[in-house]
Amino acid sequence: MDFLKLRNAFSSARRDLAGMRKQLGDIETEREYLKTSSPTREELVEHAFRHLEGLASDYPQCVAEQLSHYMKNPLDPVRPEAHDDGTPSVVPIITATRHTTVLPGPKTLERAILYLLGEQIKPRLREAIMTMPLSGPEGPPMSKRIARFTAVNAQIADLKAQIAEAERILAGAETPALAGSQDG
Repeated sequence: MDFLKLRNAFSSARRDLAGMRKQLGDIETEREYLKTSSPTREELVEHAFRHLEGLASDYPQCVAEQLSHYMKNPLDPVRPEAHDDGTPSVVPIITATRHTTVLPGPKTLERAILYLLGEQIKPRLREAIMTMPLSGPEGPPMSKRIARFTAVNAQIADLKAQIAEAERILAGAETPALAGSQDG
């Protein structure tokens, strides 16, 4: 076999391997971008609205529980909203909690406000999200991002396997060639 052709074949194989490594680096960079880039602003709005609606959703049940307990126990001196002399105060409608033994807090007030004023809050919340700075570049929509992320992971696995195979073949083929060239 012509030594020049063999050397050119090895050089070509090494260039191909370097190209595959560069391609792997580029695809891994894309995967990192897909993994860490910000959701779209519209997706952030949708997420915030779902959170708002989730917090507000059990408020009617909390109010019903408060009124039910009050109707059954109007003179209950253990109630946190009772006056010092034991006479009941106003039923806590705005700060209704899930359990009658829990004192109202920021989350109960938030739940009530979101239930009672949620539709009025949404436009301002959207405006705030649309104008706020993002933690990084806005990425593709999640519906497309998940599919691309899956495809990129498959490409990475395939390229890593190809690189490992090419390295194994080159290492096995070059070792005897180098040993033979040193003898001459």
